[in-house]
Amino acid sequence: MIDVDNARQMAIAIGWLSTQPRAFADECAKRMFLRNYKPGDYLFHVDDEPGFMFFIVSGAVLVTLRHPILEPQMVHLGIHGDWLGEIAAVQGGTRRTSLEAATPLTVLCLTYASTREIGAHQPGAMQNFSSLITWNYEITIRSGLDFTIADPLARISARLLTLGGYGRNWPEDAGSVFLPITKEQLGTMAAVSRNSVHRALKILEERGICHGQYGGITILDAVSLKQFLLSTLHQKSR
Repeated sequence: MIDVDNARQMAIAIGWLSTQPRAFADECAKRMFLRNYKPGDYLFHVDDEPGFMFFIVSGAVLVTLRHPILEPQMVHLGIHGDWLGEIAAVQGGTRRTSLEAATPLTVLCLTYASTREIGAHQPGAMQNFSSLITWNYEITIRSGLDFTIADPLARISARLLTLGGYGRNWPEDAGSVFLPITKEQLGTMAAVSRNSVHRALKILEERGICHGQYGGITILDAVSLKQFLLSTLHQKSR
């Protein structure tokens, strides 16, 4: 099991905090503490108090959004290297999402009180924190663009790349990425049928790009998945 010091160094080395000034990153890191969750545990629910923002050390979380008219919808998967929960923890107010541990989960937490403390003593700190909101807003935009893809095969390919953090926390050649989601959950996150997911994964498995297994889907080659997506879109545009 990873200790808090190694987890803090990990948080500084990858993802959002690695893009921030080192003095600010160190101030955040020394205030962060570890928490562990079992699969099915909720980190928080919609309308909970601000609490904390967190960095995923290991494991994954399912992200569910509240809709003003429709039922709550599972929309995203947070994986190792992601930061989540930042809006309430930086700006205050209640939670806008529900987060559920998809696997055994270890996170580093930074409380709302700590963000206030850092902001009060370090010039520019609140701007640094706000950059995390922008960092995660980009993934929201990217997810929205994924949904504009009409072809189910191409859309599923795009969603896998987005969910796997392609071009975000990891270099293109970082190796395989495991997504602990079922075919049904991927279908929900891509707004396609389970049959469409099954057909898409079969094609991707035949090409050695992805592998579906019990408990999740592994992206074996993100570069080839990107090339496959672009090729599929090109063929559909003819």
